[in-house]
Amino acid sequence: MRPAKPSDLGLIIKLLDSAFAPGRFESELVQALLTNGRQIHHWLMERDRQMIAYVCYSRAYRGPQPIGWHLGPVAVLPEHQRSGYGSGLIRETLLQPPMCGSPVFVLGDPSYYRRFGFCPVQEPSCPFDPANEHFMALRYASPEGFMIGYEPEFGGARPGSSRE
Repeated sequence: MRPAKPSDLGLIIKLLDSAFAPGRFESELVQALLTNGRQIHHWLMERDRQMIAYVCYSRAYRGPQPIGWHLGPVAVLPEHQRSGYGSGLIRETLLQPPMCGSPVFVLGDPSYYRRFGFCPVQEPSCPFDPANEHFMALRYASPEGFMIGYEPEFGGARPGSSRE
């Protein structure tokens, strides 16, 4: 595992497009986050000099205030999926600064993300999952209700606002 470098972008896009084919949302999202200078942390895993897995973390917001990180996208080349590379990359990166000391949020399959310590939450609410059925958090507990914010590249959302 190593931090991604600017020179990795072409391979990252190819990996994301392959892992999420035929969709391109994830590769376009990462490219837009980087192009627009958003603060992200992203890592990749290589095997035999080939990039096989990738993970990205972007800012999570309460209003205009950053409060933690959003996990995703996570991708593994199709021929290496279900081999533990994605899980290993998530486990390792959750231990890296600044993720290791911050709340981390994820929108995904609860049965998958529970293995990393994520728990379902009712607050904050997620604009992409109105019932919060797949929205989870690690190291976060708040009785106060608010709508979690994403970077605008996620689809018209502004920090602290919902995507519409």
